[in-house]
Amino acid sequence: MSTPKETVYHTSEIIVNSNGRVLNTDKAFCEILNCKSPNAAHNSIILDYVAEEDRKTVVNAFIDTFYGQQEGKLLEIKMIDYLGKEVEVTFNFFPIKSSNGERSTLLIRKKMF
Repeated sequence: MSTPKETVYHTSEIIVNSNGRVLNTDKAFCEILNCKSPNAAHNSIILDYVAEEDRKTVVNAFIDTFYGQQEGKLLEIKMIDYLGKEVEVTFNFFPIKSSNGERSTLLIRKKMF
């Protein structure tokens, strides 16, 4: 009898501002979206990585997060990686108030196996 394999996820924690600009990424972001360096996404728009059919859902969650202060908004969406392939992920938005303006921590999780 074989032992069931444990599910493994890559989880990236990035910071976006209220305009949707990516302020900070990490190594896991690059592993999920096949980019070469976390700096590659700096100052880009997060919606640029979201599949067309999921953009409205992400925009609505973004509005809820920044203006409705709904923490922990969980979405299952498709993103587009740097190779142009769709990647199924989950998104979680968590608003942050800071002296530099409103920001949100965005957790992106991809099931690896």
